[in-house]
Amino acid sequence: MFLNCAERFAGQAGPLRESSTEQALMPESCNTSGVSRRTVLLGAAGAAPLLALTGGQAQAKIAQAGVHYQATPKDDKQCDGCNFFMAPNGCKLVDGEIAPTGWCALWSKKAPA
Repeated sequence: MFLNCAERFAGQAGPLRESSTEQALMPESCNTSGVSRRTVLLGAAGAAPLLALTGGQAQAKIAQAGVHYQATPKDDKQCDGCNFFMAPNGCKLVDGEIAPTGWCALWSKKAPA
């Protein structure tokens, strides 16, 4: 059975009160790890997005029908001007062969180089 510091030393110093005297009554042996629960939780919360971005498995691409892909441009928007287009005929997000002059609902303007 595991006891926390308050339970282990309750009988030695009399009843403990929730105040600064509680900390004074607890021996230094209670702080053996040097790492607080808050530090561990904050570290895990910070690492989660990194793991999601650099995760080991590749994401599945979306079907062309699911993003309303068409082989012709829409207004002045076409795939070769999209941030997700991979020359000569691919897309980072959409499955299948993609025409450079095509368009889909995920179109996002390329950042200026």
